[in-house]
This record gives sequence, C-alpha cells and structure tokens, in this order.
Amino acid sequence: MKTAIIGAMEEEVKSLVANMQDVVETHRAGTVVYSGKLCGQEVCVVKCGVGKVAAAAMTQLLISEFGIDCAINTGLAGGLKKGIKVGDVVISTHTEYYDVTPSVLRGNFPCGGVYEADKNLIEKAVRAAKEMGIEDKLHVGAVTTGDQFITESAQKQWLLGITTARCNDMEGAAIAQTCYNNGKSFLIVRIISDLADDSAKDTYYDFKHQAPKLCNDVIMNMLAMM
Repeated sequence: MKTAIIGAMEEEVKSLVANMQDVVETHRAGTVVYSGKLCGQEVCVVKCGVGKVAAAAMTQLLISEFGIDCAINTGLAGGLKKGIKVGDVVISTHTEYYDVTPSVLRGNFPCGGVYEADKNLIEKAVRAAKEMGIEDKLHVGAVTTGDQFITESAQKQWLLGITTARCNDMEGAAIAQTCYNNGKSFLIVRIISDLADDSAKDTYYDFKHQAPKLCNDVIMNMLAMM
C-alpha cells in the first residue's frame, strides 16, 4: 500500500517530510516528490502547487509514475458552516466543485460531480483525531473546491446558499476526481485557517506557517493505524 500525501504549498507538507525515513527525492513537473517511509508506511509526499489544474496533474503523475494506491489531501481551508472555528480539522465524507454550472455540466462529471471519500480512510482519520484528544476541533462532512480564495463575506454567503460543505479549498475535488478516474481511493484532511470572509486574508497569513502541523499529525497518526 503506497499513499500519496498532497499539499498545495511547502508549509502544508514540510512537517510530513521532516518525519520521513529513507527519503528519495525525485524532481518532476516543477516540484519534488519525496518517496520513503512515514509512520511505517510507504508514502510519496509532494507540494503540488495551488489550484485544481496543478492538483489534478500531480495526482495523475503520482498514479502513473509512482504507483500510489490512495491519496490524502492535506492543507489549509476556509471555514464555512456555522460553529466551525480557525484551528478546527475537517475530514471529508465527499467533495464537489462549486465553480461549475451543475445544471449544464453535471452529466459530464463522473458520479454526478460528487466524489465519495473512502470509508475506511474516514474511519481511521476520525479515530486518529479522537486518540489525539481533539474531538472538540473535529468536523466530518463535505468539502467544496474551486479556483478562488474566498475573502469576502458576500462570497461566503453565496457559497452557503449552494453547498452544505464544512469548508472550501482549491485542490480537493480535483484530486478526488483524478483518483476516481483511476480507481484509487482518497481522503481530504484540512485545517481551518480562516473563515472565508472579510477577515480571511489577515487570519490566513497569521496562521499558515503553524497551522498545517496539527492536520499532518492526524494524518501521521492515521498512517500508524494502517
């Protein structure tokens, strides 16, 4: 079993790379794929770049060239649902795009544009988070993806009108769709860096250097169970 852990930015994967053993660095598509062991499991850890195209291209490369069996998307996300707070962790049940026109394009996306996360991976991630004692920070539910950084309260209200997602990101659904197309399992584990509103820019920049570690601690604890 080989697991890919994909983050958009260096800050989102560096704590994972720091804990790897027997690391081999491979330069591909303008970035570095770190292959080795993490918590006893065979992994590839990579910074894919920001946005859906970068995420999908890297996921396909990891499947085609590195033979991964599943992908976990890590990193920052904007909180959407009432009650979610900066520093909370979201584990995906499913994901979808918010920047397509469903009434026209839905039939052209596998699974109607909704991608279900692997139930076994969800169970392990939830158990890992609970063992860490962070139940009060944990949310399990939908994640929505689009090529926008949401920084206005009006945008957030629009999103809340079209999705039930706990949070929004810029890569998750693209990774999920690529995995679906290749018969691979996936999971999104995200940490809330901002609340996708008028305060998002300031909160995000204050948070991004320290935030991903808790998210990645959940993933490492999860890998130890696999």
